[in-house]
Amino acid sequence: MHLTPVFARSVPLLLLTLFAAGCSGPNQDVRLTLCQGLVEGELSAGEAITWHDHQAVMEGYEDLEMRVRFERGGGEVEEAVCYYPYEQEYAEAQTFSDPTSAYSSNPSRMVLRGEPLEGRRLGERVNAVMMKQGREVVQKVAEEVKKLPEKLD
Repeated sequence: MHLTPVFARSVPLLLLTLFAAGCSGPNQDVRLTLCQGLVEGELSAGEAITWHDHQAVMEGYEDLEMRVRFERGGGEVEEAVCYYPYEQEYAEAQTFSDPTSAYSSNPSRMVLRGEPLEGRRLGERVNAVMMKQGREVVQKVAEEVKKLPEKLD
């Protein structure tokens, strides 16, 4: 297959768009995705998790609390809370349209079943979740790239 110069220049843009689209679901906050990934990483592997609801609690300059509710294997509903520090020095236009943008995208601590997860252990878990999510995005992009010749015909 021969690529036209215009198409050849647009391939990197297309790949970047696919990558960005795969980073999180439509309108899904990265803090929520990360908190859910941390919960999955802390619970025993292979256990089915049903996500119920979530709530972002913001009170002034205090940490944003991302509360996620879930159940495992049809059991009782549990809650985990991930705490994201406030880190914006002054208000920007984005802050008004998305107030959570003033907070870090990395949690400073997490509480699951009354047990805190913080410090080095939290950092290791965050890295593991981000690597897993990154692999999933790369896999999605690779699948879409494989479909490109079909879409071009």
